[in-house]
Amino acid sequence: MTSLETYPIHRCVYRDDETTLKELLKDENFKKRINEKDNHGNTPLNLALMLGRRNCIITLLNNGCDVITRNDYGWNPKEESIFLGDVDIIEKISLKKFKTYILTFGNITLKEWNKVLPNCYLKFKIKFKSQIPVMAKLLPTDTIEFYKKGNKFRINTTFGGFKVKNIPKATKGHFSFIIKFDEKTGDCKMYALDTKKKTYQEAYPNVPQWLASEISRRNINIKTIYKFYFDITNCIIKQKKGNLLKKTKRTFQLENGKTCKTDLFKVKGIKIVVRKRDNEIVIGDYKSDIKTEILNLAMNPTIIKSNLSNEKINSLQSSNSSIISGGDASDNELSDNDSIYSDNDNESINSNKADLENFEFDGVITDDSIFKKYIKNDSIDIESGKIITDIIMNGEDSEGNKVKNSDILYLSANYPDFVDNLLNKSVSHRKYLQLLKNLKVEDKSDLNSNVELEYKSTLGRRSRIKASDDPNVAFYRIFSGIPNEADSKETKDEERKRIKNYDWKKNKVTEEDYFDPSNTESIHMGRIMNIAETSKTKYIKAWITQNSNITLDQLEPVLDFVNMIIFDDIHYHNESDNALLGMKNKSWSPFYKSNRFPVKLDFNLYPTITMSVRGLDSTTDEEKIPDSLFEIPSDYTEDDIIYGKVF
Repeated sequence: MTSLETYPIHRCVYRDDETTLKELLKDENFKKRINEKDNHGNTPLNLALMLGRRNCIITLLNNGCDVITRNDYGWNPKEESIFLGDVDIIEKISLKKFKTYILTFGNITLKEWNKVLPNCYLKFKIKFKSQIPVMAKLLPTDTIEFYKKGNKFRINTTFGGFKVKNIPKATKGHFSFIIKFDEKTGDCKMYALDTKKKTYQEAYPNVPQWLASEISRRNINIKTIYKFYFDITNCIIKQKKGNLLKKTKRTFQLENGKTCKTDLFKVKGIKIVVRKRDNEIVIGDYKSDIKTEILNLAMNPTIIKSNLSNEKINSLQSSNSSIISGGDASDNELSDNDSIYSDNDNESINSNKADLENFEFDGVITDDSIFKKYIKNDSIDIESGKIITDIIMNGEDSEGNKVKNSDILYLSANYPDFVDNLLNKSVSHRKYLQLLKNLKVEDKSDLNSNVELEYKSTLGRRSRIKASDDPNVAFYRIFSGIPNEADSKETKDEERKRIKNYDWKKNKVTEEDYFDPSNTESIHMGRIMNIAETSKTKYIKAWITQNSNITLDQLEPVLDFVNMIIFDDIHYHNESDNALLGMKNKSWSPFYKSNRFPVKLDFNLYPTITMSVRGLDSTTDEEKIPDSLFEIPSDYTEDDIIYGKVF
């Protein structure tokens, strides 16, 4: 192999030639090209992970390759490694990624932050709420404190992890994390503290073994991953004008005794795109067969190109009306009078119909339903609500018409408040068994027997609903679309059929084919997979100060760091124009005027889940941020600090 040959490192990977790869990387000139992208948008590591070249993967990792940057299909090395299923590789990539984030924060973010805000203290309360009791028990509430003094940074948090025994529940904790950067030596240290137990542990550069084990445990045997994108190209920010009934100016009381006057803003048109990837089957040196329900070729930040033909692409795009696209929801944009929250200090949740219209199920949203004739004046009153509820529980109406998936979709799209109230009702075990019987496709026993029953929902779910399940949990899962991890027999049959019908001869890619300079198509290799996307359009209700001692532009280095993580571009942050947060994104310009700073943000994450972030305190007074905060107390002992663990 010579230096004149195109993509020499990639070629070693393609040939699975570990010996030559090691020799090649001893040469500094070749090693500089370790993160080079080939004519298909793949780095050597991307290619090695797709093709399953384990020895080459280890060699690349040992030589310091990039473990963060995405390929042209939007997948980063960590995501590709999950489907490879190798515990050792997952652990190595995950830990290297974690270390890269910490070092970047210490070497870059803190340096830049010192230029605009040498010292600061911020305190926030983050609260997740749900009207559904089961979900409310799962969701966490956290009080977070941020301390910064020069090159020293500390976070205090009250979130401890999750307990999954019986009904899942968030647990409280007393944890702190300290990061210190030495500008002279370039060294960075991170410590984790349990302030209740008075213990501490170094978290960087010596990563604890429990963290490595936990990473491996959580990422092995995963068949589905989800990736989130944010599109705010159509985002609109408006300052709200008040009237006799609605207040758009409020005075907030902070913990330090000070008050701040705020104005109300509404941020409309935030689109969240969820990409789901599953059903991985390894096929070796062949072009990946990617089955997509939704193909988005213009997804920011990466351009998603498929190996589908133009004919298939055009056919797919023209048939979006027959599949869930999630919708732009541009026609659901909120009016000036719409609100998802009350203005009371108790932060009660009042779901808004306009925002809930994006509630999505697996199927087609139609304009017709067996429920339609019971709805008068485009609203569900008490009488019609009782009739519809009885029909749902019975599985059919009085005329024998069965409840279909499209009927549930009709209700969720047009009457989300009714669906919310239905989900919030307690369900008796008798009614629950009746529901399973009416909605069943197949049963494995008689209802009156003592043998455990198992039904498959007719509502498009791949989940198995057991009669022994908690009725309220299962009832919510049936109608809100939360599946379990069990694969249906139909899914496995489909996988076998795809392999049988796969055109092996046509999709075989030789080394010459792959590295042909005239072939610049974005190619994904070695997998049979399904990719689907759904989107939801959301909005934020924001109370912004009229004047503040800390302003958003002073947090720009931190927001830039968050952008780097969101877009997987830690190594290319100077070349990237990607920005979800911060001044680089012009959509947020109204928030960067007149020394403004957010005091309260309300965000509807899901029809039944809301998140509220409220500022409790802030200061730039150096005397209120003592140096002792960034040191390990003398009465602390060294021990494992297990944070965020699922018990």
